[in-house]
Amino acid sequence: MNKADTVSNWLAALPVKERARRLSKISHNLTIYAREFQLLPTSAEGKTEVIKKLLGLSELHHKLSAQVVHYCAGEEKTIYPEEVLSNILYEIAIQYGIVPLLNGAIQNAMTGSWIVSENGPENQSI
Repeated sequence: MNKADTVSNWLAALPVKERARRLSKISHNLTIYAREFQLLPTSAEGKTEVIKKLLGLSELHHKLSAQVVHYCAGEEKTIYPEEVLSNILYEIAIQYGIVPLLNGAIQNAMTGSWIVSENGPENQSI
């Protein structure tokens, strides 16, 4: 089972209200990781990499917050299915080089722990 499948199965097992809460927690956790970028590297290449990662975090926030809004508005028919959302989140994270940040944010939302295995979120029951 890959990381996106683990996240999809976890989300699908949650009631809609709890799903919205956990997605909000993931988004919140990503803001904590964004603080790591306040010390910009001095090289142009390093700055470009930081900007790329911040854009990726912004894309993740966009997808997560849109899904939460749909859940809260009762628009369950217009949301992404859990497996589609999970795949989209990991595609964005891969594109922008921020998979470890997404893994950590999800792991904390799943378990309350900031300890993340190299392989990403574990299949946890909450």
